[in-house]
Amino acid sequence: MEAAHPPVSAEPLVIRGEVLAGPPVSEPAPVAAEAETAFVDVPRLLLCPECRSGNPETRQYCHPCGALLRPAPQPSETSEPTRLEQLRAKCFERPEVWHWDRRWLTIMAALPLFFTAGIAAGATVVAAGEALPWVKDRFAGQSSVAPDTVEASSAAKGFDAKLAADGVDNRAWAPEERGQDPVGQTWTATFQQPFRLTTLALISGSSPKPKEFLRNGRPAKVTVTVTTAGGGKVTKTLPLFDQPGPQRFPLGIDGAVAVEIRIDAVRTGLQPKSPIVLAEVQFFTRRTA
Repeated sequence: MEAAHPPVSAEPLVIRGEVLAGPPVSEPAPVAAEAETAFVDVPRLLLCPECRSGNPETRQYCHPCGALLRPAPQPSETSEPTRLEQLRAKCFERPEVWHWDRRWLTIMAALPLFFTAGIAAGATVVAAGEALPWVKDRFAGQSSVAPDTVEASSAAKGFDAKLAADGVDNRAWAPEERGQDPVGQTWTATFQQPFRLTTLALISGSSPKPKEFLRNGRPAKVTVTVTTAGGGKVTKTLPLFDQPGPQRFPLGIDGAVAVEIRIDAVRTGLQPKSPIVLAEVQFFTRRTA
């Protein structure tokens, strides 16, 4: 009987990886996991500064009263001063004890700038005052002024001094040579009523026609001296182009009572010993309405 039934093994019977039978196997007791701290996401509330109601953190305005939950921060009374405030306090605020401080140094340093600005402004005003009459002369109408008397240092035969102020350019004044060139000879016009001499027009030569113009000599340069009513004198040196027709020179001299024209240089004519001819002298002033 014992040979027919072999003893049963104490090892468990394993079929396809599963335990079917066997003595109980002791297993280690499960180790309890460390308790984990549970964090509950509690919403944070913002208290309204007006009604003290709670509001979610994401809101900008109070739900019950509508007040701003995060008001703009007010500037602190102890905030640092700006650069402008620092400069004002440094240079212009009066110290507790009055003494020679930096404010007066700043003022003294700025005085040359004030003087320079004042001089520049004064020069600008003077220049504007002087330029205004010239602007009026330029844009206002012009009218001619006839001299009351005319005289010359000398006159060649047929070329009297008054012919240079008769209003036509086919008659002229020519100085007498007296055995030498006419440089230094003068022609003078006087006026009883002072006027503003805006423009002087000179016509050299004996004719506006080119051939007759070149036949006689003519001035190349003259010096004009204007005497004013107060006894002052204004002198201008005027070069003349070698061409027929009037040549205008703006002068702008107030109170003119006499005008002297002196010949400084001449151009000789095609004819030998031809006279130095000044055909016409014209004076203009600003036209008044």
